[in-house]
Amino acid sequence: MPIRVLCLHGMGTNAAILRAQLQPILDLLPTECDFIFPNAPWNCDPFPGVADIYEGPYLAWIRTPSTEQVAHAHTYLQKYLSDPIDLVIGFSQGAALAASLMLHTEIAGKPSPFKAAMLICSTLPSACSPEYGIDVRDYFGITGPPTERPKVLPDESLVVRHEYFLQTEKIRDHNRPVYYNLFHADVDTVRIRIPTAHIYGRRDILWRQQSLAMIQLCEGKLYRSEHGGGHEVPRSEAEEMCDLIEQLVHVGREG
Repeated sequence: MPIRVLCLHGMGTNAAILRAQLQPILDLLPTECDFIFPNAPWNCDPFPGVADIYEGPYLAWIRTPSTEQVAHAHTYLQKYLSDPIDLVIGFSQGAALAASLMLHTEIAGKPSPFKAAMLICSTLPSACSPEYGIDVRDYFGITGPPTERPKVLPDESLVVRHEYFLQTEKIRDHNRPVYYNLFHADVDTVRIRIPTAHIYGRRDILWRQQSLAMIQLCEGKLYRSEHGGGHEVPRSEAEEMCDLIEQLVHVGREG
């Protein structure tokens, strides 16, 4: 049976860029792997430094992490989930989106759409409902109706600041409330229960703390690996990454 692997790129890149970033790893994996590289739906600015190396278009799964945008991204991904996915590999925003989908699937009491997950340089996942997570609207300069959710992050580095996003969501309809909610293990009891691997860079100054916080939202069999780089796919560790992917697929299929 083919091993189906869904690969979700980061914000300000695209599917072809993620394929190029993963290519040293893909070259070492079994030929029966079926890799699916979808493009995100929204145009955005390139991630810093990406345009110097790769051509666009530069895309995002979520233009700004409102609950409505996150719900739209979940719906968009469904077209790739009609057949079972053995492993999801997500980078940065793609990793956070995969985690958000898995957490909401757990909340709904449904089986995970993936058997295992590799989250590379993951940011913390956003919720698609104001009923979960920490209410982080203040961090995005947005006011609105009060909710019962906590409003203060334990560490302000855990939110990707609004300047990284297009602020289309807060100006589209001034009469409709806009919510920004960030899952966090301190306030949410839901957990990802499938096997997960967490890959993050020692020099990833902005997002390393988010990757570490992401680990706390997982309680299945867990692997973690810190590489010496920054916010990147560690291409120099292709053999180790390949071994980790094979372990994840094996454990996920057994589970």
